[in-house]
Amino acid sequence: MDQTTLVRQVLAMTHEIDRAVQLADWEGAGRLVAAREPYLTSIQAQQSPEAMLMIREIQAIDAATMAASSLARDELQHEYRAAMGRLDSARQYNSQAALRY
Repeated sequence: MDQTTLVRQVLAMTHEIDRAVQLADWEGAGRLVAAREPYLTSIQAQQSPEAMLMIREIQAIDAATMAASSLARDELQHEYRAAMGRLDSARQYNSQAALRY
């Protein structure tokens, strides 16, 4: 496979990863990242101008994907902490109720 074709394939896989992230399909995104890795590491330093444009697009998509992933992680952590707080409040309420009866 020539380098331009390889970079084009990596770009297509990068778009698939981006779609999975937009759908919050984290397992699917992880599988796609793992499948893309050998292709990504096969890209050589010397590239045609066309391939360089695609590589820059890959980098931009990867940066946006990382930002979206970090935001989703932070939101999930916040929701988890809030749920644990509600659970703790319910336990305290039940403990107090059990003492009264």
